[in-house]
Amino acid sequence: WAAVPGWFDFQNVYTELVERSKDGDIIVEIGCYLGRSACFLGDQIKTSGKRITLLCVDLWPAQFDFQDGSGTTIEAPFETFYANVRQCRLHKIIIPLRCPSLVAAQFVANDLAAVFIDGEHDYDNCKSDIAAWLPKVRNGGILSGHDFADSFPGVPKAVREAFGDKF
Repeated sequence: WAAVPGWFDFQNVYTELVERSKDGDIIVEIGCYLGRSACFLGDQIKTSGKRITLLCVDLWPAQFDFQDGSGTTIEAPFETFYANVRQCRLHKIIIPLRCPSLVAAQFVANDLAAVFIDGEHDYDNCKSDIAAWLPKVRNGGILSGHDFADSFPGVPKAVREAFGDKF
C-alpha cells in the first residue's frame, strides 16, 4: 500500500475500524482515488484474519485533473486503482463501486460496521454524504471522515450541522 500514489494520514482510524469490526462486516470508503488508503485498510483486514468486505465508492472519471494549478492529469484512474488493488493481492476483500456516493447508498444494505467519507469536499456533497450514509451505519458503528480543516470549509460546516458538538 505504501507504494500506491495518493494521500493517506489516518492509519490509526483505519486500524480501529478493523479492530472494532467482526466477521461478516462491511466497511465503506467513499473517495478512493488510486487506492492508497483502501489498500492499507484491505491489508489491515487481511492481517486481522476477519472476513470483512471493503466497498470502495468513487466516480473514477476517465481522467482525473488536479485542481491545484499543477496541470497534472491522471489517465484511467479506475484501472490504476484496480491494478493497485490486485498488486496488493486484495481483490477478494475490496469491491469497487464505480458510481456516485448517493447512488451507492441506495443499494448498499444497512447495518454497516463503518463508513469513511473522503469524497467531495464541498458543503453540499459532504452534507448529502452524511445524510445518505449515517442511517446505513449500525448502532455502535462508526461514521468518520477526512479533511475537517480550514482548507475545506464545507466539511466542518456540514459535520457541525449534522452532529453539533457530538463529534
